[in-house]
Amino acid sequence: MRRYNLKKTSEYASALSKYIPNAAHSNFKYKPSAIKFASGSGSRLLDYDGNEYLDLSVRSGAMIFGINNAEFNNRYDYIRSTVKKRDIEYLCSEAILRNVPGADMVRYGLSGTETIQNAMRLARAYTGRKRVVTFEGNYHGNHDNILGGRYNPLTLPYPSINADDPHCSKGGMTNALRDGITVLKWNDIELLENFLYMYHDEIAAVITEPIAVNAGSIMPGEGYLHAVRKLCDRYNIVLIFDEVITGNRTQLGSIQKTMGVKADLTVLGKALSGGDLPVTALLGSRDLMRLYENHEVIYGGTYNGYEMGLYAVYTSMSILSDGYYYDEMRSIAEYIHSLLKDSANAYNTELVIQGDSMCASFHCSPHILTSYEQYTNDIIFMDNLLRDIMILYGIYCCRISRMYPSCALCEEDIAFVQNRVGYIMEDFSAVKERAVSSSLKKSYKI
Repeated sequence: MRRYNLKKTSEYASALSKYIPNAAHSNFKYKPSAIKFASGSGSRLLDYDGNEYLDLSVRSGAMIFGINNAEFNNRYDYIRSTVKKRDIEYLCSEAILRNVPGADMVRYGLSGTETIQNAMRLARAYTGRKRVVTFEGNYHGNHDNILGGRYNPLTLPYPSINADDPHCSKGGMTNALRDGITVLKWNDIELLENFLYMYHDEIAAVITEPIAVNAGSIMPGEGYLHAVRKLCDRYNIVLIFDEVITGNRTQLGSIQKTMGVKADLTVLGKALSGGDLPVTALLGSRDLMRLYENHEVIYGGTYNGYEMGLYAVYTSMSILSDGYYYDEMRSIAEYIHSLLKDSANAYNTELVIQGDSMCASFHCSPHILTSYEQYTNDIIFMDNLLRDIMILYGIYCCRISRMYPSCALCEEDIAFVQNRVGYIMEDFSAVKERAVSSSLKKSYKI
């Protein structure tokens, strides 16, 4: 099998870059993908050269039903025609809250970035404190007061800010970052305990992904999240779970049901609405949310709770309430993972696939990563090189080696991978050693 020819696709991307920087709608400190797609359906995408791809990116995990899913579209149209506008707010909110432990009330938004900002504002108002603890590798949006920063024991409680930080941006208001957050190491409960003992009277909230997906799909250590919960209780600190990725993707509603840990505030997004319409949700206890009821804390937004979005959320929740979809997605995803690992082993290539199978990442490493420190630039470089070769054979993953399954996956997709994975690993095995010492590595470094 030959690698894909991307002539027309590259020409389109080049033309588009005249009007849109890098022909991309967002960017971080890694090389953007030059692949632009002309169409798609189900689990497949077509580029401008007619090449077919298996879509394991699904708009960064948002499109949990795949592309133009007939069941979703039909159910959405049916719900819009039978559920009155005056009822959709109630029914949608009831469906979400039923599946997020400890949450009594909800407010809606459009993006994870803005909704997390609202969660932090609410926590600061509730506690009367100003600083928020975040963790290396976690990502909570692109506002200046949360974007970037590294752990440095010599600068505590302030974050270390330097150009090597993958989320450090020119033009950012570093004072907002310095004054607003503390960055610690994730999965290190002793460090968090010692820090809160010293600085708890400054800390309004601890915000974390329950799985560090943005740090390479690192799972929490045994008892870690329970210990974080206990520390927040001890010092009256608000615990915020950023479930923009895990919410409605790992299971219906919140992953807190499985992990047995309740956050004080939860942010959902991406898969909440199925991915085609942007909707986020901030959920919390009545004790916290009463600050909105009492008009003490502002929460504004023209399109908050817009009807089309709420219909999409209600449709998504109603379809996914049948656990069959999650079981099927996991089964196919894990089969694909096994194909990749077996082929890597056959070509003496180090490869692990880790995290929840609904938001797993592959790493060119001999062992599972358990901390962000282990997610080195060398591993990131090799991961991205492997991903680029996978794309040339029609398997499309997220830039940071993440693989998101969708309801559209089927047995034919397993065969699609099976027919390509040997060529992928053969090519990767042939070029990886030369690539490490080449100038290519600079374009992957973050």
